[in-house]
Amino acid sequence: MDLNNSLSQRIELFISARHLRDLDVFSKSDPYCKVSFKRDYTQHQYSVVGKTETIQNNLNPNFAKSFQIDYIFESRQDIRFDIFDDDGKGNQDDFIGYVETTVGNLMGARSQTSILDIRNEKEGKKNYGKLVVRCEKLDDSNGRYMLI
Repeated sequence: MDLNNSLSQRIELFISARHLRDLDVFSKSDPYCKVSFKRDYTQHQYSVVGKTETIQNNLNPNFAKSFQIDYIFESRQDIRFDIFDDDGKGNQDDFIGYVETTVGNLMGARSQTSILDIRNEKEGKKNYGKLVVRCEKLDDSNGRYMLI
């Protein structure tokens, strides 16, 4: 699949979360988000695009790190957001929950902002918070302007 065709658009994803479930005992969770992507529907596994920074003691984080991906119109592109509580001890971090959707759903949302329920099937159907994903089209202009 040619990503440089006219149906491809470079977008940037901005991530935040609200009302995350607190997994720490003596303080609030230290969340970060790992972003994974399926290039096409035939893939069975997600490949990690990257992760945000860890926000200390915050159940309503606004992550500064954003992610740039190619959005291919009318092509299914699955995307997954895994939210963790960083324990900071080199141990395995606590899994808060995840969201799975498509890039098309994110782009088609009102104002290109999606508010999605965070799920954690291992823990039952408890409220794990909301993930907020905002999409922004990047300027694909490579032209140069000369001001005289």
